Amino acid sequence: MKKDIFKKAIQKNTEAIPLSLLETESKIKKDFIILDELRDFISPLSKEESEGLEQDIIKDGISDPLIIWETTPEIAGLKNAETKTVYVLVDGHNRYRISQKYNLDFRIILRNYNGIQEVKDSMLNKQLNRRNLTLEQISYYRGLKYNNVIKSQEGLPKTINVAFNLAKEFKVNEKTIRRDSEFAKGLSKLSPELRQEVLTGKTKVNKSDIVNLAKVNTDEAQDLNSSQEIAKTIKREKGKSPHIGESIPLNINDLENSIRELAMSKLDKQLCLILLEKVNALINYL
Repeated sequence: MKKDIFKKAIQKNTEAIPLSLLETESKIKKDFIILDELRDFISPLSKEESEGLEQDIIKDGISDPLIIWETTPEIAGLKNAETKTVYVLVDGHNRYRISQKYNLDFRIILRNYNGIQEVKDSMLNKQLNRRNLTLEQISYYRGLKYNNVIKSQEGLPKTINVAFNLAKEFKVNEKTIRRDSEFAKGLSKLSPELRQEVLTGKTKVNKSDIVNLAKVNTDEAQDLNSSQEIAKTIKREKGKSPHIGESIPLNINDLENSIRELAMSKLDKQLCLILLEKVNALINYL
């Protein structure tokens, strides 16, 4: 009976990879891993949401299967894996946490992805479709989506205006998307705990301060734990670089990408001035 239920779960998704043996299912359930970089893409549940999900699962069990990505250690970015195949949790982190707390069984579906960037894009789309996101979460996920697309196109000809396409998709302007990108980069320099507090609104930090963190070298800012540390880092870096507090990225690759994106945009006077400013900054680097 359990095997039949498992097969039905697989058939619900045409992209699923069939599992032929119950032993294989049990082994994957035992051996799959959770990547921090993927878990951090998930908005934390509020206390009410977490308690509600827990009560529903206690009452009805875990009805939705967990989504698992079958891949290789190299593609998943794992350097010391001892096996040729690894299984990575993509969707169902909260359900899995509750299953472990109460020793509950769950179903799984294996799904193919072309790489870690496609996994992230799929997770971001799911998060952006959630209800009741805070403004900070919306900005963060739009920025992550932009950064993810840009990273996936590294080394390829710049033929697509990513900011324009995302601005059209989310009904905002291109400048908002680029600012979201900097916001996401800045948040990546906070500790996971502080990042989630900022995203949920529990801790208030000026968005401009987070954006300015994106321009600080990673060696100078990583895992910041408080708004005081953020302010201190920005103040310290302002003395080292005239660009801190401006809309010019310090990383030369980011600067080049920003110039290309602007050059492909429909330019007005304001965007022309920003473009000129960034070109001058690039000249100073060269």
